[in-house]
Parts: sequence; structure tokens; C-alpha cells
Amino acid sequence: MNKKLLDLGFAFKHSQLWKTVYEDELFAIHLPEHLILADGSEYVYCAIMGRNGEHRALSVNMGKRGFASLRAIHRNPDDDALENLLSQDCIQCSLETAEQFLPEELEFIREETKKRKMRSPYPQFSRYRPYCVPWHLTDPKDEEILTIALRVTIALAEYLTDHDKSEIGLKNIRILSTREMLGDQIMLESLLQEIDEAEKNQQIPVFTLEEGKLAVDEMIPLPEDTAPDYPRATVIDELKLKTLKKIPKQGFIESQVLRIPEPTKEEAADTAPYLPAILFSVDEDGMVRLPVMMRHAEYDPNEAINDLMKGMIAERFRPAEIHAGTDETISLLETFCKKAGISLVRDENLELLGEATDTMLDRWTSMEDEEDDFGPDEIVEMLEAMTDKELRAMPDFMVAQILNMAESGLLPARVAKKVRSILE
Repeated sequence: MNKKLLDLGFAFKHSQLWKTVYEDELFAIHLPEHLILADGSEYVYCAIMGRNGEHRALSVNMGKRGFASLRAIHRNPDDDALENLLSQDCIQCSLETAEQFLPEELEFIREETKKRKMRSPYPQFSRYRPYCVPWHLTDPKDEEILTIALRVTIALAEYLTDHDKSEIGLKNIRILSTREMLGDQIMLESLLQEIDEAEKNQQIPVFTLEEGKLAVDEMIPLPEDTAPDYPRATVIDELKLKTLKKIPKQGFIESQVLRIPEPTKEEAADTAPYLPAILFSVDEDGMVRLPVMMRHAEYDPNEAINDLMKGMIAERFRPAEIHAGTDETISLLETFCKKAGISLVRDENLELLGEATDTMLDRWTSMEDEEDDFGPDEIVEMLEAMTDKELRAMPDFMVAQILNMAESGLLPARVAKKVRSILE
């Protein structure tokens, strides 16, 4: 852990800035040229969290993408709350109690805390990436960005001891999407236009340091509220496509890109575990069809479509229609469906898919949730009850566990033979 960063973390704790600044009183920092983000963003957007006594932190939201995730969290309808939290793209310095640290981290931080005569909670530095478990900082650029942000934040706390925050343009910012619907209330076009104009006129201060003191560099508008840039398949295997188009169309399936609530670790030693995506589909009888597991937190859409075509060809099944209810799923399937002669239908009421999803997620998590009571007999019973399609739809981590049990002789011969023939 970076000792200089730790000093700044303790200074942030000592400032208790969350008592003075609200979470929606945002400010920005203009990044030096060598720290400009991969998408070309020159700014990071900072929020002080903890006014209500929960999760005291400095959140540094990374450019346009980070601000979009911040906007989504503030929008926060119940149906999308988890999705919004999983989409975060930020660096945080938060104040955490001992149980939030790994043993080796805790030993180090306690030694450093004693030197500084400080007490718990301790500063923790975390990188949040979309669909990944929060992880410690591994990129020197992330450390440098957080260092700059903490120095500016501490200077802000010092400034506010003698000045009012309104003097530097710090004020409540409305960052809800203008496309939102408030419950069942229909917002009139004229009202939407008024809100649009109001939000366009909002500006936040860009803070910098001049001789160690806080200064306002400029005032900038909020980033434009644009639709998320979901993965889109662009390269379709023409040979597989030609084979698929020879299969007669029949029936329909309901499909959706979902995240499996079980972190998976990359092979690299020091990368954040991620929640893998699956293109989950059911047919008109409610049976699981053509599941496609995606690799990596940010999956390759071309690879996913290639796997989907493999499954369709293997099952000799080309649906006449695919019903999808989310923008992400439509983005993934749109080009493929056009080329394959399959109608892609937007349908937000996917009842068959919802029922199958609940059942499968319950099965996937039962081994961990009921670890003390879920023994070998229950595992055997579950495997015997599952159909071939349900077995093939299991996430990679469970496939590996079950095949290992089969090889170790922990499953009856008949069950071991079944799972090997399907899963291998």
C-alpha cells in the first residue's frame, strides 16, 4: 500500500468533509495530459459521500463513463438498483473498519495507524470497474489520479473552514436523467423540455491547486446524458451463418443478457474477480435453450454470437423470432438476427424467461448458500433431476466443481457418466 496515499487518506478522514459537503454537490478535476482516460475524457467527477453517516468516502468517477454510472445510481429505480451499482466506474477512498481488510493489509495498516496515532476506521483505496468486485489499486495511473483528487479535496476542506461553498460554485446538482418516468406519472413534453434546459444550464466547478491552495480553474457543464454503449456484434462467421440459414425457422425464444451472481477469477494473479455474463434463453415451452456463457467482465460480442450459432446448428434449431427486453440484449443480437433472417422483437414482459431465470439462479447459488446442509446426497439428487439443457446452462465454476467430483469418485457411476457425457 502506498504510504503517501495513506497519509492523504488519513487527512481526508481528519477533515470530516462529508459533514459539510453533500453527495450531490459535485466538482471536477482536469486531468494532466498523461492521465487522460482511454475514452478521451479529460475530467474526473468527484463526490463526497457519507452525509447521512453511511459509507464515508471520496468517489472519483472516471470520465464520461463514470459520470454515466453515477447518474444511473442517483436515478435508482428499484428494478435497476443492482445493475446500476454493478456498472460503477470509479476510484474510492473510503473509511472502513478492520473486518473489511485482508489480514496482510490489516497488519500493515495497523502499524501505520499507530505511527500516526490514529484509530479505526482506516482509509481503504478501491477500484470499481463495471461488473467486477471492488479491488485494490493495481494501476499506477489510478493511484496518481486518486492522489490528485485527495489533495484537491483536502484543500477544499481547508478552504471551507473560512469560506462559504457557494463562493466557489459548489451547489446541489440535479443529475437524474431527463428520460426518467416518475412512477406512473406521464411527464408532459413541455415539462421535459423545461427540465432539459435546466439540466443543460447546470455547471460544476473544476478545482485545482495553486501554491497548495484551492482554486477554481473553470466551470463546466455536466456530461451529456447519452445511452450506454452496449457491446454490438459486428463480425459474423459467414460459413456458420450459411449453414444456419438452411435450417427451417420454428417457434420463438425469449433471451436476455444476465450476470451470474458468483464472482469468477481471471487467470492473471492480481485482477479483480468479475460477474460473468450469460445470454440466457428459453423456448415457448419454458425450457432452457442455447445458453451462451461469456468470458471476461467486458465480453466479446462477436465471440458470443459465434457460440450462439454453434448451439443453434448443433440443435438444428433456428427460431423464427427472438424476444428481448433490454437494450444490451438487443444491441448484442441485432446484426446477427438481420443476417440470419430472424425477427428480433422488443418485449419487456418476458414471463417465461423470468420464471426460468429465478429457478436457475436458485440452483446455481444453492450449493454455496446452503453449504452446511447441502451434502453429497443432495448434490446427486439435484444432478439427477436436472435436464441436459439445464446442465449445459450451468456457469463454468459449477461445471468445474461437478467434473472434479466425478473424477474423484464422489458421484455414483451413473451420475458421473451422465455429467461427463454432457459437460465435457
